[in-house]
Amino acid sequence: MYSKKRNNFKPAPWGLVKNTLKPILGKHFEEAQRRVLSNQERAFFINDYSIGLFRAEGSELVVCAFSGDLKECAVLIATQARSRGFKTIRAHITRRSELRFLKSCGLDFKLIESQKCKALNCNEYVIRLVL
Repeated sequence: MYSKKRNNFKPAPWGLVKNTLKPILGKHFEEAQRRVLSNQERAFFINDYSIGLFRAEGSELVVCAFSGDLKECAVLIATQARSRGFKTIRAHITRRSELRFLKSCGLDFKLIESQKCKALNCNEYVIRLVL
């Protein structure tokens, strides 16, 4: 059962999560690893089984990678970002259906850019949520 007192975000050691995130990051993996090792990005366990990789860019929280239960964690990520003083959340997704799904969770993300992603050989959509 969900408890408001529960700590939903726990730092995740890179060595434990990098193999899970590697296929999600694709050719961006080396860059992400460099950023994690230089403390520019941080990995977290969310509700103990989902994994998020995040970085701050000014007042914007960037979701660099995510693996797990998006339905359960999306609202938690937004709540945590708001409580930490972030004004927006930005993410890069590969399926437009993820944008519709996030909207169905009550998060009004907007599509801000669409491009061909060479690193993952797919379409990439950049979305942003104003908190």
